[in-house]
Amino acid sequence: MALNVTGVLERKQVVAVRQAIFDTGIKGPGGGPPRILLIGDSSESVKSDMEHMSHFDWKPIELVGVKLAATYDGWQRLIREADGQADVIITTNYRKLTRSKGSRELVPAAEIVSWTEANSKIPLIGTNGFFVEDGGMMAIGTSGYEQGEVAAKMAVQIVDSGVSPKSIPIASTTQFVVYLRPPLLKQHDIKLPPLYESFARATDNYLE
Repeated sequence: MALNVTGVLERKQVVAVRQAIFDTGIKGPGGGPPRILLIGDSSESVKSDMEHMSHFDWKPIELVGVKLAATYDGWQRLIREADGQADVIITTNYRKLTRSKGSRELVPAAEIVSWTEANSKIPLIGTNGFFVEDGGMMAIGTSGYEQGEVAAKMAVQIVDSGVSPKSIPIASTTQFVVYLRPPLLKQHDIKLPPLYESFARATDNYLE
């Protein structure tokens, strides 16, 4: 990275995601901690996210695998195979899935999520707010407000105070936003603490 650059890195809020999994009440085999499977497309951004998330200490939740798909049929296969392997699927991004091998046509996000929610026996939690906007059940997304505010403060330091960018430490996101789609929560018999609904409603991310 250039020495005259600073900024704020977007990092998935895995601590909040882990807590949300506990709050769903989902159990693993024999009533133990749930098993999670990370699934995404094969884009470079997803690979970076998965590197970060796979090194997180999920315990006592068990991370059973990280799987990427390049095509829509590959995604569908992973979703079907997840039954019996995991109790919760965590998805990052799926918007770079092509219609088929060798094709450059990207499958519409809403089509992917609609099929996934209709065919997955396992509840999905997204790490981007657009997962719920595309039709998904629940997401714990990074806060765009935080990123904008932090970046703006950096810009003020550089422009108004003459601070060199290289002297401002690169920051990482720490805040998150909750997104919910109640009918799908009910479909999976998930009852979250009232705080989740209040948070989602307050940010206009409670999609009925």
